[in-house]
Amino acid sequence: MFTEVANDMRIACEEDFGPVAALIRFRDENEAVKIANDTSYGLAAGVWTKEVALAHRLIRRLRAGSVWTNNYRKVNYVAPFGGFEESGERTAPRRFTSTPR
Repeated sequence: MFTEVANDMRIACEEDFGPVAALIRFRDENEAVKIANDTSYGLAAGVWTKEVALAHRLIRRLRAGSVWTNNYRKVNYVAPFGGFEESGERTAPRRFTSTPR
């Protein structure tokens, strides 16, 4: 877990696949979404909150193929899966892509 991370730091800009958490402070919901979407990647995101309505608002605004709430990487392996930008398929821009078998 890395604390006091800025959004322009390498740990925040690259797509890590290890057990890594980079914590970035934000002032409000809009700034949190701006920080989260300021990336070339968009495979997955996680939202932690006690407020269900807030989670639903954030999920609609985050540019990620999968968004988990109060957990991370709970996967249904038979469901389609994909991402945004560099984490998605590089064909036509789509909200959701399927992983070929």
